[in-house]
Amino acid sequence: MKQLLPILLCTVAMYSAGCASNGISLENFGGRSDIPKGEKAEIYWSFKHADSVIISGFSSKFAPTDKVSLSPEKTTTYRIVGYNSSGDSLAQEWTVNVYAGSLPQGQDHKVAVTAPESFLTHNHDSAAKTYLRQMRAATDKKGNPHAMRIVKSRVSGNKHILRAVVMDDNGTFVGGLGKNGDNLLEWKIKVGCDGTAKEIMTESVTQFDPETNNRAVAMSLCLDRSENMEGIMDQAFQGTRAFVTSLPSTDYVNLIAFNQTLTQTIAYTDAGYARDFFTYVQTPKPSGLSAVYRACSRGIANLDAAVSNADISKVVVLITAGADNSSLFLSGSDIASQALQSGTAIYVISLDETSPEQFKLRYIAAATGGKYYSLDKQSIQHLPEILTEIAIAQKAYYEITVPKIDNYAEKCASSVLTGALIVPTKTIEDEFMIYPDSEWEQPATQMLVQFKAPNAEIDDEYSSSLQLLAETLQKNPTKIIELVGHTELQEKGDDATAIALLRAQSVRRKLIKSGANPDQIRTRSLSNKKPIYMIEREERHKTINRRVEVRWLDPTLLPYEIEVGTSLSEEDALKQTEQWEQRGVKAYYERIVIDKNPGYIVKLWGYATQDEANTAAKMLRKKYKTEAVVH
Repeated sequence: MKQLLPILLCTVAMYSAGCASNGISLENFGGRSDIPKGEKAEIYWSFKHADSVIISGFSSKFAPTDKVSLSPEKTTTYRIVGYNSSGDSLAQEWTVNVYAGSLPQGQDHKVAVTAPESFLTHNHDSAAKTYLRQMRAATDKKGNPHAMRIVKSRVSGNKHILRAVVMDDNGTFVGGLGKNGDNLLEWKIKVGCDGTAKEIMTESVTQFDPETNNRAVAMSLCLDRSENMEGIMDQAFQGTRAFVTSLPSTDYVNLIAFNQTLTQTIAYTDAGYARDFFTYVQTPKPSGLSAVYRACSRGIANLDAAVSNADISKVVVLITAGADNSSLFLSGSDIASQALQSGTAIYVISLDETSPEQFKLRYIAAATGGKYYSLDKQSIQHLPEILTEIAIAQKAYYEITVPKIDNYAEKCASSVLTGALIVPTKTIEDEFMIYPDSEWEQPATQMLVQFKAPNAEIDDEYSSSLQLLAETLQKNPTKIIELVGHTELQEKGDDATAIALLRAQSVRRKLIKSGANPDQIRTRSLSNKKPIYMIEREERHKTINRRVEVRWLDPTLLPYEIEVGTSLSEEDALKQTEQWEQRGVKAYYERIVIDKNPGYIVKLWGYATQDEANTAAKMLRKKYKTEAVVH
């Protein structure tokens, strides 16, 4: 393992979690979880090898074995964390549901403490129990299968290797379900598309568990902090924090917060260090665009640079409320190729089911062999449970071997696999996309700027991405881009057309100031004709609709242009260009030499044939009394 942080001696208490000989464990935990408003709920616990306990919302510390009486006004989740002097910690959550009316006296609900320190968690909400939350030894067959999830796939020669986890109704891994001749259970795999499905042969089922598969996990967590996260940023960040602080110190983590820029919030380190760093990290403020592909690429690169041990499982987890809209030079297929070469699966947790282009996120997961999860805004509290499932699924799982699935990929845009576990009382199924539609690999739109206010002022946070685009144009002088301005829906008519054009022109000015050649830049207004959000339910929807997009143009498709003026001043050439654009025609200017001095020529563009250009030039001469020469 390559260490990116200095190795400190175990005598330094704050950073010695990995050196403690006796890690904290939880021997007893429970309490009352349902109360009428005004009544009290009691939570009790017993931490082994802990010195003190801290509870969210309380300033005082508690004893390792203790209890607390609570009377919340509304449904509240409490976080109970045991600490010791070695810097080790173990977190446990308990939700107290508060009801307006009366209900029978609540009963105690005890957590069965059979899991390693890292994956103990409790939430009384039944939905939480659908996620894998803890591990159990392979010899313990007491759990009854409640849910099954296919969490990963990979190709090995002429075989497809599928990874599945099975859990009981408490979210505990259920072992002992391998293909061993037991006629009371059966694994079945079907693959299909377009409404048809075909069963394929299950060649083998092998169980892996912590006793035989004690692998560490290295995770790059990529957390969206774009405008898409408005209203849910704090909950998502706190959920990520809760997960990281529950990881065992033998695992590794890296946290990247991203919008159109990437911030390495926590550099790659072991989970013990990460817990300490999270103490000082604040929830980022959501703003800007979403460079999903760049974040995933950085996450993979971080893991490749840090992990040299083949026994460590590498995972990128993308936590986002929207698809990529600003990576500019990357596509989903680029990320898939990088991930497959690295041997890193990408798991996607979508936090907004209403966000457009969700299938773009499904592509990333499916093309890399990872799993796509989706939460609506009312269910984000389950984020740490999904993260926990992803982590445990690298250590406790079944591998199902089937013949390589490739025939459906040729016939269908995408192929979905259905896995079924048949037990005496029921059949448990889960779907997994094995081949995504190749049309999903390209981003639907690439934005440069969003505008929080109904104006054309560009926020400084976009400076670095605009500088990058300007440098790219300098390195590729034959490439041409078009800047397309957009407005929110309530801006209408000529005003909408004008403000959208002003936004595109403002971006052009920034690019030219950053060194871009003006003859490589075109502008256009689409007014409010192509919104991202057709219904602007939230303020962020308006912000996202107020934007400037970039397109790469092929000059050979519209080869004819009309020269309408020259100037010795670049500022004057830019003003002429903007004046023509305000008249409703497409214009740009390029640098030339006039009598051995720098000069500028203003041109109109977008004409497919010479006849079309000649007709337009004739009209311009008559209407504006200007020279108009077709090239």
